[in-house]
Amino acid sequence: MFVLLFGLGSRVDVGRALYEKHCVSCHYPDNDLRPPAPPLEMYRTTVEYTLKIMREGVPGSCMPRFDSLKEKERLAIARFVANMNRNVKVDTPPDLVRRGEMVYYDVCAPCHGDDGSGSTFGDDVPPPPDFRQFNPLPEQTIRILNEGIPGTAMYSFRDILSPEDKRAVAIYILTLFGKGENTGTDGKVR
Repeated sequence: MFVLLFGLGSRVDVGRALYEKHCVSCHYPDNDLRPPAPPLEMYRTTVEYTLKIMREGVPGSCMPRFDSLKEKERLAIARFVANMNRNVKVDTPPDLVRRGEMVYYDVCAPCHGDDGSGSTFGDDVPPPPDFRQFNPLPEQTIRILNEGIPGTAMYSFRDILSPEDKRAVAIYILTLFGKGENTGTDGKVR
C-alpha cells in the first residue's frame, strides 16, 4: 500500500513540476496575452482535451504545440490539470439550470453549439472551447460574460444579460461537462 500511495504522489508531483515549468508562465489570472491564456485553476478539464491542446496548440492564440515534450510528460501535465478542479462541487438547483438552459440556447448556442462543443462557429480563430471537456467554474463564466475575451469573438454581455441570467447560464454550462466524446479522466488517450 505504501508503494501505491508513493507512486501516486510522485506522479502528481511530476505533473505539478512540469506544469509549473511549462504552463504557469502563461496560464495565470489577468495575463497580458491576446487572447489571454485561460487561468486553468478556474476551469475543469479532461485529460484527453488537455492532451489534444498540448499536441495541436490553439490556432489564433499564443498556445503552441508542445512537441518538445515527451508524450508521458504531456500526460503528466494533463492529469495534473484535470485533477485541479475535478472534485469541485457547485449547487445546481433545477430551476436555475432550466433558466440557464434557456439563456444558453438564446444567447450562447449560436457560437458554442447546442451541445457546448463549440463546433458551430466555423473557422474563426481561436475557436470557442468545448464546454463538454473544458468547462469554466461559475465565477470565471460570469467574469467572461462581463468582460468578454480580448482577441476573440467573445464579447461582453455586461449590459445584455442580468446578473441572475449570468449566474443561471454559468450554472447551466457546468452541466455540459463530461457529455461529449472522449471525455474520460482516466488518463487513457482515446
